[in-house]
Amino acid sequence: MTIEGLVQVCNEDDKDTLQKDYETLLLHLWMAVHTTFSPTPSGEHLEILRSAVETITLLEEKDQQWEGRPEGSSEAPVWRPHQCRHTHDNLLEKMVDSQMRNATVEEDNISVSSVDNLSTSMKREVCRMGKRLKEDVLRVARDIRDCYPPDFDVCNLYVRLYHQKFSAKLTELARSGLDVDDCNYLLCWVNNYYPNDILKHKDLEGHINMESLGTLLSEKDLTTLEEQYLLQKENRSVKLPEL
Repeated sequence: MTIEGLVQVCNEDDKDTLQKDYETLLLHLWMAVHTTFSPTPSGEHLEILRSAVETITLLEEKDQQWEGRPEGSSEAPVWRPHQCRHTHDNLLEKMVDSQMRNATVEEDNISVSSVDNLSTSMKREVCRMGKRLKEDVLRVARDIRDCYPPDFDVCNLYVRLYHQKFSAKLTELARSGLDVDDCNYLLCWVNNYYPNDILKHKDLEGHINMESLGTLLSEKDLTTLEEQYLLQKENRSVKLPEL
């Protein structure tokens, strides 16, 4: 489906044809976005994504033209507005959710040589999710960003979605009653690895707004985790008296 073909349909009173073409557009968009996160995305896949984004932009412009028409004008067609941007963002959110969920179970999809050496399942889970997040947002900055116009702010969009998923999982783990080693590992990710190794990566510089993301853990959860770690560490260091 070409942009010109979709524009022609948009100018015709043919709801069924429009709906089919619109569903095809969404399918192409989903396939293009998903394929760009494969181990070896091709220039062809990026071009398909770029074409889908151009079509979304065009449909959004048409929606705005109808929304901005003078009072008393003819009624908008039944297919307006498309709300393509909203649908696009929902698709990305589902894709990010899938990427992060798969990271915890599909070890072969990530370079896990360092992960395998971690001593607990919690550490391995956090590490896999963190690695997946880093690899994907860097791919957005390096390759996918150029497929979108600036007003999509696609780097911030992706980073925000990944941040939300990672934050939700780490919050769940922080509240689960971790031992001292797992507490320490989680604190390292929250206070060091994530903000310094990922968000401050040179390829993301100038493309994301770190302040708008906030922290991975709320102040309350972070304080509780730090106190839990210090208490367990203190208890571990206390030696039992000799009998």
